[in-house]
Amino acid sequence: MVVLQTRQFSIGRLFITATRVPVVLAGAAAGGVAYVNHKIEEYKEKGQDLMSAVEEQLESFVNRAQSLGENIRLPSFLTGLFERTPKDSDPLAEDIREALTSEEKAAKKIILRMHQDELADLAQKLDDAKALLIKLDAFDEKQEHVSLILPPVAVIGQQAYQLVQQLFGLEIPTESSSNGTIHLLIEYDPNCKEHVLKLGQDERVPLSEASNLIASHTSSDPLHITVISPKYPDMHMMLLGDETNVATVIDPEALVVATDFASQQTIDPLGRRSIVVEANDKYTPRRLIAYRLEQYITPVLFDISRDANRRLEEAQYSFKVDYDGRSASAESYLAGRMEELKQGIAELETKFNRQHVRDVIRELIEREMIAVCERTCWTTQDADPEVAGGLITRSGVGRSTTHLMASSVMQAVQDLSTQVFGAERHEDARDRVLTFAQKILRTHEPTACDQVENTIKPFKYEVEVSEREWATALRRAIEVVEQEKKRCDDEYRSIQQNVDRSQFNAAMKQLAKTKAQDIKELPFDDRIIANAVHAMALRDKSALLKMRLAVLKSRRCRSLDNKSQCQEAFLCAVTEKVTYTVELLNEFFFEFSREIDDQLVYGMTHKQIAQFARENPHIMAQLDAQDRRRQLEDVVSGLNDLARHRVADPM
Repeated sequence: MVVLQTRQFSIGRLFITATRVPVVLAGAAAGGVAYVNHKIEEYKEKGQDLMSAVEEQLESFVNRAQSLGENIRLPSFLTGLFERTPKDSDPLAEDIREALTSEEKAAKKIILRMHQDELADLAQKLDDAKALLIKLDAFDEKQEHVSLILPPVAVIGQQAYQLVQQLFGLEIPTESSSNGTIHLLIEYDPNCKEHVLKLGQDERVPLSEASNLIASHTSSDPLHITVISPKYPDMHMMLLGDETNVATVIDPEALVVATDFASQQTIDPLGRRSIVVEANDKYTPRRLIAYRLEQYITPVLFDISRDANRRLEEAQYSFKVDYDGRSASAESYLAGRMEELKQGIAELETKFNRQHVRDVIRELIEREMIAVCERTCWTTQDADPEVAGGLITRSGVGRSTTHLMASSVMQAVQDLSTQVFGAERHEDARDRVLTFAQKILRTHEPTACDQVENTIKPFKYEVEVSEREWATALRRAIEVVEQEKKRCDDEYRSIQQNVDRSQFNAAMKQLAKTKAQDIKELPFDDRIIANAVHAMALRDKSALLKMRLAVLKSRRCRSLDNKSQCQEAFLCAVTEKVTYTVELLNEFFFEFSREIDDQLVYGMTHKQIAQFARENPHIMAQLDAQDRRRQLEDVVSGLNDLARHRVADPM
């Protein structure tokens, strides 16, 4: 035990005594640092338990340092130096603790590095880079890129084979060391579980078979061995060993790995493209080789990254010019088309309102009214208008009107789907829309037909018409007869314009003198005769309609009592009553919109939506350009990250 003796008080002695303790502690700290470094060198051979061993030794050292401080007796005025709380601790003590902590961290860092395989990290980095290059080449097959090929690695020195054994576990018989150069081709395969030897094209055998292969090689020619590795990148390694003419064999761009300084001096005295490693060191060679190979490949990655970035800028500029920089998606395109379709359906619902349906049905029944007049009223002078009205109401109005409206709606839906989806694309979507419409109409058509027939049933036996309804029906009858007369006159003139006028007039004169059974004996072409017969019927009908117009416009038709003489007006009154009782399409448009939502909007898979969008060439081009830009962004980002990422450092 060391005992400090007190002496007479002196300022000089006090200063010397006060400074002696920090010096002693600083020396102890320096000794502790040296002790830790010495222990670290010993621990480099102990494997996975080194970390805990270092921590135990560090704790032992700290405990010994603390016990040393406890055995030192200090003067009373210095005893507080080591008895203060952590808040009031001396800066020197803090520095000692920080030094010990930093040394502990450094030791841990070294231990972790010993368990890190930088070559495996480099292999993964190159594999990721090659995957990105494949994506980059997919955009432009004509573009040529610099390949990511590592330079050859030449291993020289007396312990070259021991170094390879440390790296790959490849045992090379000692007696084979004089057989010459061995070319070791490494092929990276992440799916392989361990290093294996490749024979031929596909045969793989355990790496231990390489010893027999090397031992059986007696030729002076170089031996080529292929090793499949799950950890190391694709590279060509030349094992030169004690080769005398090393300088003539090594590629000028090769990385030279020397196992001793003497071998390095023969090839690369300045150490510009060579490194010296210890063959028995399992960790340092991997780090140094990975570091030098990464130095070679990093500029190549930056060049490829710059080229990809240039192509990305071109793609971004082209996208901005062609599409104004606006992004699109298959989902948004489908939503836009469906929204346009539903908006068109809403417009159809507005168009096919009650008034429109009545107008269509009125036109249909008025054509039936003309046919009834031709069969009864215009051929028989004493025709009963009640009987003629019954012919209209019993003519299958329900079936004919329902079928007419269904046909009109289907035509409107077909025109709408063509307008929304286009005439030459989205054929499947158009067919599905038409199928929905037909299905809904087919379901409701029988019910609608029965409803119409039940509604007009009272008018099949007796129709009551008021004076006001008669006045309206009379005006409508005059309009209908005038329209029919105009149609007959227009058709008659059309026939005259499309045939030979002289033959047509001659045929008309002959027909007026010839009986019906002798028409075929006329000396005219069949086409001329058919047109002449039809023209005569139109002329006679036009004359009859002219006479009926005169009757309808006369004073006697203004009274309801003369309805037997003004049958057209009575039939128009019946037509109007039937028309106002017909109600169709009440639920069609609602169910149609719901069916579109269920089947097209929500019933399509992501793949079907993408296929739907790509049926439009313009949208397909925009999606491709957008996808190209996005993938280029990912490639550029990945290449930049890989180029900046370092898997190894020289220290």
